Amino acid sequence: MALCPECSSLLRPDGACPCCLLKLALNYDDANLQVEDAESLRALNAHFPQLDIRRIVGRGGMGTIYQARQTSLDRDVALKVIDRS
Repeated sequence: MALCPECSSLLRPDGACPCCLLKLALNYDDANLQVEDAESLRALNAHFPQLDIRRIVGRGGMGTIYQARQTSLDRDVALKVIDRS
């Protein structure tokens, strides 16, 4: 039984801390969404018609993660788009 080094909560079997992940999601500031991000959301929605891509969740060294809704199954999903470089 492993504990999170940040908040001492129990870690999931994959090593993620549900409490810290929730804090990150709640502290995300949609005001940081830039004009080019809104344009990329429109372009992505055109490429993934089965999803309703709603917002950028985060960016990293490999790509961008988006919050989306899979309309056919009525559930929230994450979409990770890997950068080409």
